[in-house]
Amino acid sequence: MNKDFLRDDFLSICFGIDVFKLKKKIETFDFLKNLKKSYFIYSKTLKKSNYLVKNGFIFIDQLITFKGRLKKLKSKGKIEFRLAKKRDLPEIQRIAVKNMKLDRFHFDNRINNSIARKIKIKWIKNYFNKKRGTHLFVSLKNKKIVGFCLIFFKIKEKLVIIDLISVDKKFQTKGIGYQMFNSINKFFKAKSLLFFVGSYQKNNKAINFYKKIGLSIYKKEYIYHYLKYSNETNY
Repeated sequence: MNKDFLRDDFLSICFGIDVFKLKKKIETFDFLKNLKKSYFIYSKTLKKSNYLVKNGFIFIDQLITFKGRLKKLKSKGKIEFRLAKKRDLPEIQRIAVKNMKLDRFHFDNRINNSIARKIKIKWIKNYFNKKRGTHLFVSLKNKKIVGFCLIFFKIKEKLVIIDLISVDKKFQTKGIGYQMFNSINKFFKAKSLLFFVGSYQKNNKAINFYKKIGLSIYKKEYIYHYLKYSNETNY
């Protein structure tokens, strides 16, 4: 690929083929037709792109980024909240695989669900390998992990970027999500941290939740995929 494409090493490992991010609009995609090997390209745009669609990209969904500070809301019950430990990894991965299915990899029916699951598993494991995030928290109910939150914390800006967040379906709508956000504030001993978190448009439950706790829409991006499997690829 040329300089207009950025190789995504993490996704390349997960897919088992070369994965690239399109950095900017290019004049032609004709050279892609001559590539014999398998590859996957994705693009994020601020506006809908008929140009990408005409060149073989498929629109997947809209990624909505929320920004804001928490409202003061009443919490339902109490949860234990702490930093994750290495022994928590299998349970966190189980929750992620079971509950996190409203994402662009699951939305694209050309992508095997096993790859979508693998992405979550490796994503979380990379925290313990010091390759992803600054903090990984777990929420516990009766000493059982019921949710987790992987974040990037920028101390100078008092900014929290939510990288991954999930609550086990059995414990959703019980106020645990809000308590996780509130507990992050308490953990860093800050009264009003600024939060950034993303959700796909199809995930109505998450979008309504973020609005309810005081966050507002900061940015919308359109996600496009271009995927080609060669005859030699065992998929």
